[in-house]
Amino acid sequence: AVLSLAAGAALAGDKDFAALDADKSGGLSLAELNAAMADFTAQDLAAIDADRSGDISEAEYAAWKSAKKSKDPSQPQ
Repeated sequence: AVLSLAAGAALAGDKDFAALDADKSGGLSLAELNAAMADFTAQDLAAIDADRSGDISEAEYAAWKSAKKSKDPSQPQ
């Protein structure tokens, strides 16, 4: 589940969606996420990808960041 996803602590406040979406496709691919965080896996992507589209939409990314912040209030938005 999104709330239990541990990967990406550094990513969750460092970069906004537009900065990560290198090809400006409107979705974050595994390759784009790996560019920002080398240990991000397909399993991590699947945990965030609520609609199972194969990439992470801006809404899914925002929900993940919000969940990460809820779990750890010290994380910046």
